[in-house]
Amino acid sequence: DAPWCGIKNSHAGSHLVQTTWAAKDKKKRIGVASGECVKDRSEPCHVRQVLEVLAAAKGMEEAELAETVYQNALKVFFPDEYAL
Repeated sequence: DAPWCGIKNSHAGSHLVQTTWAAKDKKKRIGVASGECVKDRSEPCHVRQVLEVLAAAKGMEEAELAETVYQNALKVFFPDEYAL
């Protein structure tokens, strides 16, 4: 149930997920360039689901939370350029 492998149905916030992607078992996907996620694998698209759950839990608009996270990341990774 960790965000780095998607929000699973057993996660407390799973009912807040709005965006989903098709996923296949790793063994069934070998040799197929289908563009589908591999089930339970870390996929960058899952960040979207985490944003949806966090925004709903905090009562924020997704765009507002995304901007806050982005600004915080700039401050952490580029402190000299984005210091207040």
